[in-house]
Amino acid sequence: MKKYLITDPKYYPRFHSSNAIARAYRRFRPDFLCLRDKKARNYALIAKRFLFLAKRFKAKLILHNRRRLAKKLNASGVHLSADRKSEIKLAARSRLITIASCHSAIEARNALKNGASYAALSPIFAALNKGAPKGAEFLNDLDPTIRKKTIALGGITSDREVSALEKTGVFAFASIRYFTRKHNGI
Repeated sequence: MKKYLITDPKYYPRFHSSNAIARAYRRFRPDFLCLRDKKARNYALIAKRFLFLAKRFKAKLILHNRRRLAKKLNASGVHLSADRKSEIKLAARSRLITIASCHSAIEARNALKNGASYAALSPIFAALNKGAPKGAEFLNDLDPTIRKKTIALGGITSDREVSALEKTGVFAFASIRYFTRKHNGI
C-alpha cells in the first residue's frame, strides 16, 4: 500500500519546515507528498522547494488545487477538493496524476469515470469536524475496481489504522497527522 503525506502549516510551521518533511521522508518513505496550504501567499515558491525535496526523496509531488502550477512546475499531479471536481478532465488531459476528494462510493465512481487517477475517500476513521467515519468495512464493500484506485483519508494517526487499511486492498492511505506523530520523533 502506498503512503501519501499531506502537509498542513499547522503541523509543519516555518515554510512547512523542510527539516520536518525530510525527517518524515526518512522515517516513513511516503510515495506521494501533497503540498496543502490554503492561505500561503508564496505557494509557488514553497512548491518549488517541495519539488526539490520530492525529487531528492524520489516521491511524487502533488499540489493541492493548483492544476496550472503543477503543470508549469512539472509536478507529478494535483489533488482536487470536492468543490473542484469540474477540473478533473482538465487535469487528466494535462497528464497529471489527478486525485479527487470524494465522500461516497458514487462520488468516487464518478470521479474515476471522469478521468481521475485516484479517489481520496474520507473520512474513513474519526477525524475532528469531518463527519461520521465510514470505517474500513466501507472500503471492503467497494467495487474492487474502485477500491484499487482509492486513497483512504481521514483519522489515520497510527499503525493500527494503517494495518486495518492494508487488509482492504486500497491503493494508498493519506494523512497529515500520521506522519507528524510526536512519538516518532517528528
